[in-house]
Amino acid sequence: DDTAAFNAALQELADASGGVCLVSKGTYIISASGITRPYTPAVSSDVHLVGESRDACLLKISGMPSNHLLQCDGNNWNVENLTFDMGDYMPKTGLVAIACKGTNWRVSKCAIVKTGRWAVGAFGGSNWSIEGNYISRTTPGAKPTRGSILVTAAAGVWSNHARVVDNVCNGGGITFTGSDGLVVRNVVNVTRLAWPQ
Repeated sequence: DDTAAFNAALQELADASGGVCLVSKGTYIISASGITRPYTPAVSSDVHLVGESRDACLLKISGMPSNHLLQCDGNNWNVENLTFDMGDYMPKTGLVAIACKGTNWRVSKCAIVKTGRWAVGAFGGSNWSIEGNYISRTTPGAKPTRGSILVTAAAGVWSNHARVVDNVCNGGGITFTGSDGLVVRNVVNVTRLAWPQ
């Protein structure tokens, strides 16, 4: 179980007012509680969680999620080049694999596979992007609805100047609510597509 190691590394960067957590090639087991304690961001302002390679850096959840796998909140943060294996688990409504808040952030070039409900959730914020990700759902539909990317309000405030670009979404669509946003060049398919190269 590598959860504590991720918690410690990301907390050290938060205490240092930012930096890069480089994830080496390998498979990392993450507990059902996720990298994030409830309502506490693991990736915060000026923290960058970056894998060496999306194809070779795998974070795999070990049981039914009891929280977001990764919660991010703040300014100028990013998550990229990682694969998150959600194990086809169907967590309670409201939980997503990667929960995003804040301004000037980016989730890019990641893969979220075997997602049970939502893969990436953006809650309010501005000037952010979700781009170049591969998302795959392999189990039948959850109720209530689920999808690949969810963009919604946080405390009644909608996102603005947001971009959802160049994502491949299999088995679930994109829900986008906000103002002055851009949703372009995404592929949404109910059948399984080949892993992008």
